[in-house]
Formats: sequence, C-alpha cells, structure tokens
Amino acid sequence: MADSTTTTIVAFSPRPKRALKPTVQDAHATLLERLAAVSPHVINPLLVAAADDLDLRADTLRCHLRAVRDFVIAFLQDTADHSATMQPNHRCVEAAFADLIGDACGPISRAADAQREVNSRREG
Repeated sequence: MADSTTTTIVAFSPRPKRALKPTVQDAHATLLERLAAVSPHVINPLLVAAADDLDLRADTLRCHLRAVRDFVIAFLQDTADHSATMQPNHRCVEAAFADLIGDACGPISRAADAQREVNSRREG
C-alpha cells in the first residue's frame, strides 16, 4: 500500500507597496502581517514528529525571523533618519540574523533529514 505525503510550502507574497518612504509604523504593521500570515504548525502531542512536521516548523521559524530582521533593519534606518549621529550597519544586522536563522532552524532541518533516514531504513 503506497503511503502518500503532502508537503506545504511556506512563502510570502511580495511586500505590499506603501508610501514612497515607509515609516517605522509601516514596518511594524508589515511585521505583524507577516507573522500572522504563517502560524506555527501543530504537531500531534501523541506522536513523534514526522520529517514533514519538522520541515514546516523550520520554515515557519525561518519566515518569522526574516520578518523580524526586516523590521529591525527598517527600525534602525528610521531611527538613523531622525538622528544626525547614528549610522546603522545593515550588513552586521543581516549577518547576525543569518547566523541566528542558521543556528535556530538548522537543527530542526537536520532532525527532519535524520527522521527521513530512519523512515527509509524501516521501509527498506
């Protein structure tokens, strides 16, 4: 008997066009929209998480952290736009978030791969 699996792809549509120069309030509203668009995948508490469950969790966390990263960059830029002395380093912020995303989502993705390996050994 063939086992069918369904994979859900988590994606965002392009950011909505707002004013020519978005405000920090616009960035905040966009952050909330993006967080609300992808809710965490629920894993049945009576079962061990399947590889697809873990992939969905990693994708959700990755999407949320990217939304927060974009807000932080917009927040810093808005603050700098209103300060004569602040010069944000977007590259450092982006690099920090890239590390955080890798450190947080990587173990979940690796667990999904390990679960697939376990399942393939059982089937084979």
